[in-house]
Amino acid sequence: MSVDTEIRVLTTRVEELESRPDYLYRHLSLESEEENHVHDGKVIDMLKKGHVIEAIKIYRKLYNVGLAEAKKAVDGLQANLRM
Repeated sequence: MSVDTEIRVLTTRVEELESRPDYLYRHLSLESEEENHVHDGKVIDMLKKGHVIEAIKIYRKLYNVGLAEAKKAVDGLQANLRM
């Protein structure tokens, strides 16, 4: 198996494993830790100004999360605020 193929297989497996907690939270009607985050006013202010990237940076710093998780959270917040 080539290195590229192994990377694709492992990436797919990681994505599958990362989705499992979300499924369990929904199935058990629980809130995930991400949903429990209180959104700082700075994040919301940046979204209101249309500065999505800055909002993601602030979210990452506040909650010590990776880029993908912060983007997902900010996108969800943006959708909830209907911006």
